[in-house]
Amino acid sequence: MGNAHTAVAANLQGISFKNGRRICSNVKFEVAAGEFVVLRAPNGWGKSVLLRVLAGWGEEIHGVRVDGEFVFGGDRYHLPLDAETYAKQAKRRIATLFHRLDEESFGVTFGEELEQIQLRYQKGCGHFPEPCQELLDRLAGIGWDTPMDGVAKGLRQVLAVIDTFADVMHCEVVVLDEPTSYLADELFEELLRLLAWAREVNPSCAILVASHDQRFATVGARILRPTAISEHYASRLIVNTNLARFALESARVPNPVGFIVSGSPIAQGRRLAMHYQAALPAGRSAMVTGPNGSGKSTLLLMIAGFFQVRGCCQITTADGAPVRRSRVLRSNLGVVFQEPHEYEFRSTVEDMLRAGPWLPSTEQAEWDEFIRSLLSSYQILPEQQPRTLSSGQLRIVWLASQLGWCSTWLLDEVTASLDNDSISLAESLLSIHVGRGGSVVAVDAHSRANEIKRVRTVLGGNDRCDVIKLGIKEDCDG
Repeated sequence: MGNAHTAVAANLQGISFKNGRRICSNVKFEVAAGEFVVLRAPNGWGKSVLLRVLAGWGEEIHGVRVDGEFVFGGDRYHLPLDAETYAKQAKRRIATLFHRLDEESFGVTFGEELEQIQLRYQKGCGHFPEPCQELLDRLAGIGWDTPMDGVAKGLRQVLAVIDTFADVMHCEVVVLDEPTSYLADELFEELLRLLAWAREVNPSCAILVASHDQRFATVGARILRPTAISEHYASRLIVNTNLARFALESARVPNPVGFIVSGSPIAQGRRLAMHYQAALPAGRSAMVTGPNGSGKSTLLLMIAGFFQVRGCCQITTADGAPVRRSRVLRSNLGVVFQEPHEYEFRSTVEDMLRAGPWLPSTEQAEWDEFIRSLLSSYQILPEQQPRTLSSGQLRIVWLASQLGWCSTWLLDEVTASLDNDSISLAESLLSIHVGRGGSVVAVDAHSRANEIKRVRTVLGGNDRCDVIKLGIKEDCDG
């Protein structure tokens, strides 16, 4: 394993944790210098953990142990014996973009963050290359003094992508974990131009991407599919969908609610720029689309009560009458956030799922069987802390936790980071929910017509699902 043309190679017996969980068993792969490779594996397999370990950041994962070897820079490292030595070398020569954006930028402004990135480019290639400038143009509407935690997740992702390539001229490998998550479709071509520039200025630099995005298969990347994947992945879609449908046949669904929004959100005492004018009758579903930064996530957070509003933001009953928010939040509104790790504070996965639907005692066994099957098929332990789950795993668990007892679901990019089977499972759960009288308000950054048509079909078709299109707004006064 490994030769003079190898950028990085791995031969691992597995990655294990103190709680006994084991992932990435019997993994072997090699990435040549200058090669463009996309790693594709099911949710729960361990892609994000593998990339962090490969890039030298394994010590950030509590209780992780790697058994096997890496080849990097012409040297062979035996793990766990050489883990510290390998990490020092990898951090110096591997550029990284991890799926969960680092929290180091929180507490600083957009302008301060951009200045730091500009300094890194000046030290590297001397200036922002044209592909970076194209991406920066997407950020032109952000105020210089805007706190980074007030910038839309998709736009933060754009900035993080730009930052990753600042040192590309001096790197041997660039590792990107789900780089297109939360990005609007039109940004994919601009990302590809940035990758092409990186390969032009440093032809020997390998690019390793972990992604479920099918578009990478059409741009000349080699698709790396690990051969050692447990058989349970193949059957989890059918098993879990059937179990969920059977378990929820007699579950009670509270009356759906709608909403009326006419106003602007207020965060930290400051009125945000976007102004909303939207309404959805109780019992109908909606897809919320629009470019990055148009306020899709903010709209959902307003409905869920996470923002104060200057104007009107009402939850309504089936006859259009307003209802006190405190009376519906727990029993009617279920929320799956854009980045669930940022909001989930329950101690274990079991705690997340403990409430479950309102079921007759005779059918509780079916629900318990559904949960056991779901956790097993995604290699999740009931006692695991939610923060240790991958983004795909946590989305599926959180969606399951809303089943059967919340009438209206607010879903922010619920299919982001999901493999094809998991997307089908999520859509099946949505279909079950809508078919039983529930409703869904779903944010989707992908505005392709075929995507909108497919999701609207899942949510009951044009007769039951509206499309709410948002655009970039001009700054508001006061």
